[in-house]
Amino acid sequence: MDDASELLKDGRNGETELLRVEDEAAFDEFARECATEWNKHMAALEADPERASPFPARRVLCSHRRGPFGADRFNRLVERRLAELGRRTEHDDFYVGRPIIVSRNDRQTNLSNGDTGVVLPTDSGRTRVWFPDLDRDGQRYLVSPSRLPQHESFFALTVHRARARSTKRSSSCLATRSRASTRGSCSTPP
Repeated sequence: MDDASELLKDGRNGETELLRVEDEAAFDEFARECATEWNKHMAALEADPERASPFPARRVLCSHRRGPFGADRFNRLVERRLAELGRRTEHDDFYVGRPIIVSRNDRQTNLSNGDTGVVLPTDSGRTRVWFPDLDRDGQRYLVSPSRLPQHESFFALTVHRARARSTKRSSSCLATRSRASTRGSCSTPP
């Protein structure tokens, strides 16, 4: 195991916790718990978009993108649970609080692969995507959803994708049967 995995395992790092997921049922339950946290956070964004933080304190990192323990599946599970909670509908891609990660550079919007944003309501009833890392001189960097380059939701990211992102706390979902997790492909936020 590498140093990051050892640090996660010894539990002294208050910013990051290691969550060993033994089976798909445990992974699913963790996704449901995270969806509940996101639902509360989304309600705070809806109630006061000027004061709420853009993202919850906890971020989820997965060793894989695809498969039963992958970030793609985790994201689908969270979105499904949010729909059950009434937070989003089948036809509402830009619901308040949805976290967005850009996956293609775009000169027109000044967005780059890996930029993260969150959907916010506006006074006019429309939504905009706020990219807090791109704010300048106290002004929020807002982009209309129709102008976004290729993007996706990110309730969880792969460790690889998250290396450039910082956060207060992360939970790493690692499948014990996964060869990648036994190689110690975890990292802590910078």
